Amino acid sequence: MRGGLPMLARTLAIAGLIAFIAPGALADDEDSFVREAGYLAISGVGAFEQIGKSLEREVNPSDGGGLSVRAGYRMFRYASIEVEGEWVYELGSGLKNPYNITCNLRFYYPMGPQDRIQPYALGGIGVSVPNVNGDNHVTGGWRAGVGVDYYINEHWSVGPSASWVSTVSNDPALAYVSVQLGVQYLFGASEDEGGL
Repeated sequence: MRGGLPMLARTLAIAGLIAFIAPGALADDEDSFVREAGYLAISGVGAFEQIGKSLEREVNPSDGGGLSVRAGYRMFRYASIEVEGEWVYELGSGLKNPYNITCNLRFYYPMGPQDRIQPYALGGIGVSVPNVNGDNHVTGGWRAGVGVDYYINEHWSVGPSASWVSTVSNDPALAYVSVQLGVQYLFGASEDEGGL
């Protein structure tokens, strides 16, 4: 992944340090940050291309950066559903500027004071559109990953995530690791009206 794992490890270590040093610093009571509500999120993306060793001599693999936007709804304490659009600039190997739109399910395990720390696993299917040498190709796509949301207050959270993103077809074949760091806004009732 050409440096992707050390960057992810540092990001997760910093998020963990914040989570355990400052819980409760921004809230006055013990209400949970978990509640049924819609949310919007935006993240920066680091994309680390994954191609077989046999192809590295034939193509010009390179990593890229991009943007992810999500809109979803927290259905109950342990799950939410969302739509995610992700665009990556200059991923390389002839697959320039791919974008993916997936419908994801997230499964949470809220923990810590007031459920401030919310690790999750996600999986989703959708459409992948790699640009192959100047031509857009539409094919099926999927993603699977893990992450954590850390709630700053009742509406705002930040956190890292990492997902494997791939097409379902071999022509065009696209696979990369998406490492994200983003911010999320949770709509809905204030924390003094109760959580889930």
